[in-house]
Parts: sequence; C-alpha cells; structure tokens
Amino acid sequence: MKVLWFTNISCSAANKIGQNEVSGGWLTSLETELTLRDDIFLSICFYTYSEFEPFTINKTTFYPIFRNDASSRIKRLLGRLYDQDMNDSEEVYQLLGVIEKVNPDIIHIHGTEENFGLISQYTKIPILISLQGILAPCSEKLFSGIPISAAIRYEKFSSKILLNTAHTKVQNMKRWAFREEKILEHAKYVMGRTDWDRRISRILAPNSMYFTVNEVLRDAFYKCTWQHTTFDKKILIVTTSGTDFHKGFETIVKTATLLSSIQDFDFEWIVIGVDKRSEIVSIVCKWLKADLEKINITLLGQKKETDVLQILSNASIYCQVSHIENSSNSLCEAMLVGKPIVATFAGGTSSLLENMKEGLLVQEGDFYSIAGAIKEFVTNHVLANECAKNARLKAIKRHDKKKIVNDLVTVYNRILNLS
Repeated sequence: MKVLWFTNISCSAANKIGQNEVSGGWLTSLETELTLRDDIFLSICFYTYSEFEPFTINKTTFYPIFRNDASSRIKRLLGRLYDQDMNDSEEVYQLLGVIEKVNPDIIHIHGTEENFGLISQYTKIPILISLQGILAPCSEKLFSGIPISAAIRYEKFSSKILLNTAHTKVQNMKRWAFREEKILEHAKYVMGRTDWDRRISRILAPNSMYFTVNEVLRDAFYKCTWQHTTFDKKILIVTTSGTDFHKGFETIVKTATLLSSIQDFDFEWIVIGVDKRSEIVSIVCKWLKADLEKINITLLGQKKETDVLQILSNASIYCQVSHIENSSNSLCEAMLVGKPIVATFAGGTSSLLENMKEGLLVQEGDFYSIAGAIKEFVTNHVLANECAKNARLKAIKRHDKKKIVNDLVTVYNRILNLS
C-alpha cells in the first residue's frame, strides 16, 4: 500500500534539512514504526523555508515544498497582509504535483491547521484527516486566562511593528478556523482519540466516518519509570508547555504565587518550552506584577527528548494547566513515565485520565484548586503513588506501538474498501 502523509513537521527528515524539531516527536515515532511493515510504502510531504529536491531516508520518501512567502523575515511580514486564499491556491497546486508523483493509494493529512485538506476538492484518492488541535473551539479559549486588553497593553513594541500582535493572532485564528471549517465540512474520513475531538467532528464534519487510533509516543519514555517518593524533600513540579495564550502560563504564575505563600512548603516549578525571552512571560509578569524568581518558577525553554525525560523522571508532580487541549502528548508522556499528575479538565483530557484514579482533574484556570491538588498529593503519599501507578498502566496499554500501527493500517484498508 502506497501512503502519502501531509504533515506540519518534517518527521525523521529534520536533521537532513537542518531543522531542530523539538515538537511532534510522536509523529516521527509513528513513521518509524509504520515503515517497519513490508506492506507499507510511505511518502511524506511538508512545507519548508529552504529549497530541497525529494529525497529518501530508510524506506520513507520526502517531498519538501518550499514556502517562498516565508523564506525571509520581510516576506513573512508582508505575508500577514496577503490574501490567504491566494496563497492557498498556489500551494495547493504544488501539493497536487506531489500527489501526481507519488500516486498513492491513500492520503493521510495530519492536522487541520494547515491548508493540506483543500486538496480534497481536486483528487479522488481517499483522504483521512487526523484531528489534532481543532482551531474553532481553541479560538474561543485564546484569551481565557489573559484578557486581550492586558495582552495588547503589555505586548512588546516590536510585536506591533512586525504585525505580530494579540489582535493579529485573533484575526489569523479566525481566518485559519474558517479554512478549517471548509476542509472538515467536506471530509469523508476523520481520525481522533478523545471524546472531545469525536464530538466536535460530529458538528464540523457531520458527514464523515470517525475512527479512533491512539498515538505512538517518543521511544525513550517507554523505558523510564518514576521512582516513587514520600515527598520529604523539595517538591519539584514540572510543566511542558508552549507560548500560546491558551496554554495557561498565567495559571502557573498565579498557582506558584499561592503556593509560595504557604509556610514551610518548599517547591520549585520547572517550565519546559517557555524561556525568559518569550513574550508571554513579559506580558504575564507585567500584568500580574510577578517576579518569577521569588515564586520559585524556573524557565528552561526548549529541551531535547533526553533532557525532558531526565527532568520528568526527577520531578515530584507533573502539572498541565492548559485552557484547552485535545490530547496533550506531554501529559501522555508523563503518564507513561508514571507521575502523579494534576491536569485541567479541558478539552480531551478527561479521555486520557480519570479523576482520583490516574490523576487529579481540576477546572481550567482555577489556580486555587490546582494549588490544592498539588498539596493533596504532597500530603497523601498513598494517593500520589496509586495514581502514578495507574497512570503508567493506562498509558502503556493506550500507547502500545504494535497495536497502534495495526489499528492505523486497519483503518487504511477499511477506507480503501469503502472507496
């Protein structure tokens, strides 16, 4: 079976094209496992900011598409003023060229954030769309934790010059969500993994057939198990996040401020994926008048897989604070390692873990409850260890590599039989 993927990342070709991929590792892991099968011939198409001819790594053939309008800072700036439909039309023409070269039996589009799904209007080859972060509901939570007035007031002057303001983010999200709705409206086959994306797909893609397939996580996380502790030393809380407003950085600051006011509560909150230069840090600290050092928050920025695993293994508690998620891979990795987990009851998180069984679920944005849940684990060692053990058992079963690949190929074959 010839399979063509359209992806937002370059997967295992990252080193080849000089990219430092620190996200999307689960997709690279799936690529690796899928290409072990003798009956699958995989090609992957993605956008790049440099020109490359198609190339092959191991069994996978890659088709980079040069995104000319984003190849320089000036072009990216001007691109924010361009008509999206015009750019999409030009790029879809290139995508169709890749389809003609590969002539796949099935096309698998990973995510609806990009314009890949627009190809459905021009090809009869069956298309499966994986649901990742769905823009329409995510846009409703964009400023759930930080008022847009505060974001605009404290954003950097350079952001205004470069048209990268909070207002621009809102407008872009609306444009992308509108395109996403057009893509899903005509989708025949969609794939997800949570109640959240399944329910939303019944609204945005009402005529589609929905399939459930879980994700292969990064290999190193399958091999490491948390060493249970009695929390008799400094409490290390870790969060892997991003710089988008809906990721809840302000919730971390508010929660840490509250925890730091508790007498004899010794903790450090480590945040991976956010560094001091991130604009979200500047906005939140000015808005809340917060000093991160005084409230024991350490920002580590982007980290490699091995570093993340080491930090996660040594931490006491993993905490997810997002205002909206589908299925956070960072949360799944924490479950796989076997951590006591505090997570916000947002999006598809409740499909990943059950409250009081594999972790503690709290209302998104409720920093009082988050602080209380953290303290509950610290004072109830039995609960913490039981949740950690259950989380690992659930994650091992959910992220079984062979089962996931078999499930995916089964979906491919079923779609081909229906087409």
